[in-house]
Amino acid sequence: MNGLHTLQSIFVGRRFEIPDYQRGYGWGEVQWTDLIDDLETLPAGKDHFTGMIVLKASAAPPAVDIEGTQYACFDVVDGQQRLTTLVVLLESIRRMLGELGKHELAEGIRRSYVRLVDRNGQPVYRVRLNDGSQPFLESVVLADHPAPLGPKTHSQLRLVQAREFFSRYITDRRDATDADTFVSWLHEFHDKIAHHLKLNLYVVEDAAEVGVIFEVMNNRGKPLSELDLVKNYVLYLGTKLELPEHSLHSDVVRAWGSIFRDLMSAGLTGSEHEDQLLRAHWLLAYDYQRKNWDRSRSIKARFSLKGYAERHPAMLDALKTYVSSLSHAAVAYCDIYRPTRPEAFADFLDDAAARLEVVRMSDALVRVNALAGFIPLLVATRLAHPGNARLYLEVVRLSEAFAFRLFRLHRWRSHTGQSTLFRLSYQLHSKDIDGEAMLGQLRSTLHAYDTEQDLEKRFAIADDEPSNWYGWPGIKYLLYEYERHLSGNDDVWISWAEVEKASREKSIEHILPQTPAGHWLQAFSDEERARLTHDLGNLSLTSDNSALGAKQFVAKKGAPGSPDACYANSPYAMERALAQFDDWTPESLLARRARIVDWALRRWGVAGDEAAGAVVAPDELDDDSDEIPIPEPEPLLIPEA
Repeated sequence: MNGLHTLQSIFVGRRFEIPDYQRGYGWGEVQWTDLIDDLETLPAGKDHFTGMIVLKASAAPPAVDIEGTQYACFDVVDGQQRLTTLVVLLESIRRMLGELGKHELAEGIRRSYVRLVDRNGQPVYRVRLNDGSQPFLESVVLADHPAPLGPKTHSQLRLVQAREFFSRYITDRRDATDADTFVSWLHEFHDKIAHHLKLNLYVVEDAAEVGVIFEVMNNRGKPLSELDLVKNYVLYLGTKLELPEHSLHSDVVRAWGSIFRDLMSAGLTGSEHEDQLLRAHWLLAYDYQRKNWDRSRSIKARFSLKGYAERHPAMLDALKTYVSSLSHAAVAYCDIYRPTRPEAFADFLDDAAARLEVVRMSDALVRVNALAGFIPLLVATRLAHPGNARLYLEVVRLSEAFAFRLFRLHRWRSHTGQSTLFRLSYQLHSKDIDGEAMLGQLRSTLHAYDTEQDLEKRFAIADDEPSNWYGWPGIKYLLYEYERHLSGNDDVWISWAEVEKASREKSIEHILPQTPAGHWLQAFSDEERARLTHDLGNLSLTSDNSALGAKQFVAKKGAPGSPDACYANSPYAMERALAQFDDWTPESLLARRARIVDWALRRWGVAGDEAAGAVVAPDELDDDSDEIPIPEPEPLLIPEA
């Protein structure tokens, strides 16, 4: 049974289910293109090895079709991405064959790879997905006439994109050749997939054997994600424990199913997020010294059979604790990166007001885009003090102030303070310090690098040199936060992603123009223009900078209902506030500046004991950054053909 098989022989007498502990469908255009390239360059009649399929017999009963043939159910332990992709590709071929009137082959493909009909006349799909995507697969991806359903998860988005990709590829081939040649090509293309793609099939008898298989495969260099490596190692250890029957395998299945579902739901499907989750959890739960982190090798060293020789009960307890804790950490991790999801911070539902503020401040921390150093502490707070929204709110507020002041305002390196932050996360998780003590140390750490006096100096205006806030990389973030303040936080008309994406030239307005003429030359002296043009008080977010340009202030100000672009009709609250000024002079600029600075000092000020002088740990001088860029969540839209 085990060994090289064609896709057709693998499907004979079998149907397949993707277990809950596997990640949802995640292939994209790179993988689809590689598959098509392999098929296009495969000579007729030749075979091509395309990977491994690992199966385990399922407890589900076999399906029986209307002809009485049985189809045993198997869990797909490995190879689920490739298997699902090939089914979607074959379905695209089947639809085209149907359009061409080749109904016998089309129906054969449907029965062999897509779905059969049982003795009750009900469809039974040959591959069933996890993560709740099966109804979407049936009614949209594998349907002749897709239902009007949009994808709700990134797994579903990828599935519908795969359908569109393969359909477009086949349609383009049809349009580029004559009918007879295309039909011949389509038959040959199907034959390549069904009969000449070779897969190494391995069927395991027992779920516990899965870990052993992957340990052997990993030692031979099979590429897997770090999260998969950890999962397979824990499964492997479960087979080596000299104990009566235990539930470690079931615990791993539940935990990894939950982790993959959470990451997929939050759109955090890249390996970089899996790696950062593993790392953050390790730092807070086992060793806060980042130099000791060695990815899955750290887990293997910590839970080695040699280290637990003759202590297998203790090893089982330790492994079960690790698996459970990692699963809970994944929930907190997803909430950090995607705080505005309806399901985020569900343990704070009893304190609705605090939960709302947690979401707002967490969203601001995402916008600062300096998360890496704070993730262990934020996760540790959730794990050590579940349901304590007020404590978490203060931690995330201090984290955002820390990130803004050090990494954006003063432009310290991204590792600044991490040694202390990671130590605090470990101490909090291990109950060595309580929440209040942790907060006190967090405030002191911030003040060791940036006192409140330092903050005030940064916002002070210099009398002897030009101010250039316009050239500061963080100006859009500061102005966006000020806009949120003026708009009441939740009523901002434009998303941060749109502001961040827009060029500075188009999205930031100089009230006193950079190239002034007319009355501007009388309102501001040469020295005042040189000193104040790029100052904080002279800058505003705008939706149409080109329309305002170098106009005189009375034209920029405008009036409500005016057909021309003006401050009075701006969707930005900060521009509408500019329309309240009678004129724009050095005095009005400085008055507006004072209001912004007063707000900023309250917004990012941190009360607490000041610490003398910054103490920079050696490992914080490293130029490397472990920050993951935070893109806008991928829109769940079906792409146009």
